[in-house]
Amino acid sequence: MKKKKEKKNVNESVQETAKIKPTKETVERKKRLDELNLLRITTQTELPPENPTISIDSVPFFGMGDIGAIKAKQKAGKTTLLKVLVATWMIGLLFRLKSELINAKVLWLDTEQKSQDVKKIIDDVKQMSGVEDDYLDRHLKLYTVRTLSYKTLMDDTKLLVSTYHPHVLIIDGLVDFIESFNDEAMSHQLINELVMLSERYNCAIITVLHENKSDADHNMRGHLGTMLGQKAGTVLKCAKDGNDVITVSCSDSRHAAMPSWKIKFDEYGHIVSADGPQMTPNQKEEARRVNLIKEIIQDNGGSISRKELSEKLEEELKLSRQRVANFITEQINKETICEADKKIRIQPELIWPE
Repeated sequence: MKKKKEKKNVNESVQETAKIKPTKETVERKKRLDELNLLRITTQTELPPENPTISIDSVPFFGMGDIGAIKAKQKAGKTTLLKVLVATWMIGLLFRLKSELINAKVLWLDTEQKSQDVKKIIDDVKQMSGVEDDYLDRHLKLYTVRTLSYKTLMDDTKLLVSTYHPHVLIIDGLVDFIESFNDEAMSHQLINELVMLSERYNCAIITVLHENKSDADHNMRGHLGTMLGQKAGTVLKCAKDGNDVITVSCSDSRHAAMPSWKIKFDEYGHIVSADGPQMTPNQKEEARRVNLIKEIIQDNGGSISRKELSEKLEEELKLSRQRVANFITEQINKETICEADKKIRIQPELIWPE
């Protein structure tokens, strides 16, 4: 009787084991749950500090392992801003900017411009940074990819990133990576691929996307812009005023917002800081005329008669005698120049006592 009972218990145990034998579904479910738990953040989670690539006035932005965005209307200074950022990464300090990377490596893909304009990027970065050609070519890899199809651009980008391992990837023209910026599914896929790429290779990915054409609407274009805005850690905005001064501001940020700053092209076509008071066109023209007066006086040995100065200015400026006479009188009243013994001289600078 006892043996029959033991045999029955063994049979029941075997049956119970058979009942709880893991199925393919439960195995896959557990495997997926384990994968998800790797993404869980708890009170005990230890993470490395965030690593920004650049800062302004000690405020960091565009972090490694994250994506960021630059937006603007057409021809509002987006590529000019990128040139300044790259020049800063090349030399460490520029204007109010500071590179947070040592020997930064930048991969730049331009999807919009022809080769001659893309070459101008190299020229401007070199002019601002002053680095040698060899250093620039080793640390900045610039590609013109506007002839490539959107069907291959993402794979081509992954190939370049996996080969060169840049600290920063710039995509100047993200819209060309997709068939339609209003396709919701394709937009989701593209942005998610960029997020995974930035995390896998621990690089900052900076994308450029136009704003909607409506003057009142400063959102980035279509579903692509919506997705990019949601995932980007920092979104910068460029705006150009009537004097062609480009203001760079932070429209969205998960952390401290970057303070606004300004850049422009000077009379030589060089990119310079435009922070602080800027001269109006009238003020620039007045400054040009004053410099011309000083040059004429200096070329004449330091002094010149009013009549002779007027004649030379009339010829150079193509202005009437009366307008030139009024301008000379105006500068005398402003003490830019002085008149003594019927001669006009440059107003002597005051020497401050020690």
